[in-house]
Amino acid sequence: MTLAPASTRHPTPEPTPEDCGNLRVTLTPHLRCRHCEALNPHLQQLVGEVSRDELTVAKIDATEERALATRFSIRAYPTLFFLIDGRVYPYHHPRTVEAFRGFLSQGHKEAQALSMLSSPFGPVGRARALVSTVGQRLVNLSEWMEKEYEIPKEIAVGLAVLATSFVAVILLVLFIWASLEYDKRKRD
Repeated sequence: MTLAPASTRHPTPEPTPEDCGNLRVTLTPHLRCRHCEALNPHLQQLVGEVSRDELTVAKIDATEERALATRFSIRAYPTLFFLIDGRVYPYHHPRTVEAFRGFLSQGHKEAQALSMLSSPFGPVGRARALVSTVGQRLVNLSEWMEKEYEIPKEIAVGLAVLATSFVAVILLVLFIWASLEYDKRKRD
């Protein structure tokens, strides 16, 4: 089993469907959850029965990796996703080794994969992760200002929001300028 780095200060690398290979399973639980711990023996048995080329299990603590949890729309623990042939399948079936094997071999063909729009790899998933990451960075920045400069919490949060808003306005202006330039060149 592999674990994602549990740090919002050092976010996990940007995953892509191509990174997921042919039969990769992603488990997104809170690692101290009793339901997740009950699931672990079944996943360990499954991992022991198949070759590493067929299946990789990634276990991610969604309380630490908030951007990734937001991207995958985690609402309960544990949440299972199978990434097969670049498509994302939410898993809502029995949590036994036999059921996992059945889903991997044929069951996913009958299951509904997430559309590219709602997929964690699509535009909505990426936007969710971006918003979550910016929010966490705001919290980190305000905590740093509070600690480093002994600024009251309310002022530190206000300054962090102000700085982020300033950067957002600059990015928006650049985006509008680039769009106008693109339209201008397209007409010429």
